[in-house]
Amino acid sequence: MARGDSTEDKLLKAAINLFHEFGYNGTSVQDIVSVARVPKGSFYNYFKSKEALAIAASDVFLPPAR
Repeated sequence: MARGDSTEDKLLKAAINLFHEFGYNGTSVQDIVSVARVPKGSFYNYFKSKEALAIAASDVFLPPAR
């Protein structure tokens, strides 16, 4: 990850990679914060839940609705 990545970016990138490799159900919040190398409490400063993070991650790939 680039040096200037924000914590939110680190979480998103980690989630995208883990969801791709292990699926949504096979990935825990602990897995995400471990790969992102951020404290678990930081996760909840940016995302209400794992589901909210998955929605944000899908927005990276899906164009906005018209």
